[in-house]
Amino acid sequence: MKKRIIPILTVFIFLTACGSKNIKDDNLSGQINEPNESLSYDAFDALTDNEPSEYDFAPKGFTTPEGIPSHDFNKAEEISFKADIPFDGEYLFLITVQGDAKAQIQIDSEQLGLDGETIPVTSPDGEYGFWKLLELTAGECTFTAKSSDDRECSLLALIRPVQKLEKLPDTLEGAFPYTYLCTFPENTTLNYTFTRELSNRSLYGAMAVFYNPADKQWKEIIEINNADESKVSGSVRIPPGDIIICFQTSNWHITFE
Repeated sequence: MKKRIIPILTVFIFLTACGSKNIKDDNLSGQINEPNESLSYDAFDALTDNEPSEYDFAPKGFTTPEGIPSHDFNKAEEISFKADIPFDGEYLFLITVQGDAKAQIQIDSEQLGLDGETIPVTSPDGEYGFWKLLELTAGECTFTAKSSDDRECSLLALIRPVQKLEKLPDTLEGAFPYTYLCTFPENTTLNYTFTRELSNRSLYGAMAVFYNPADKQWKEIIEINNADESKVSGSVRIPPGDIIICFQTSNWHITFE
């Protein structure tokens, strides 16, 4: 994400990675008897039925053995990362490295199908340097990141459950930064109005990113740049085929025409 990507997302990821699991564990142990203020009724019903809830579809951060959802490299070393995959399904893996442009970071993971993948270093206001669409099974997912020198850089990685849409609805909204996949049969121009709650501007950015699995050089971004604005309108040109729509803000709402 542009503008303070690692500090912004680290706060959200840590709360999501830790808080969601605790809610589910408390429920299974019989300690949750009714919805509380932080848990919607839809989410509560899903938890009691052991089905994925709105919390399960929020991004999950990969954490180090110390439980930190990012790592600062300043020497040659190898660090392991892990994340809990809540259910079998399709996921978007996103990773970014920011810092010294000459830093060399490679990642390995059999589960993620990565073998010494070199992650490009982005500028401080850059987007994710690497992403991949994957089919994963529930359980622990791991990867190792290796720095080959003492150049300073920071690494952050997310795993985002993908919700498939039969067709793009007129309106989408969510309490968390959700990710969708929709197939467009032909070239399409989408007129949109993207809204977020101003109360979250101090913690979250306001961005929606369109990715094309068939062409990783293609990307479109909708962004609210002004901290005093709650919405932005415009249009985006979408090519035919599968398109990933990745929201990177909480409490968002978007309408299409």
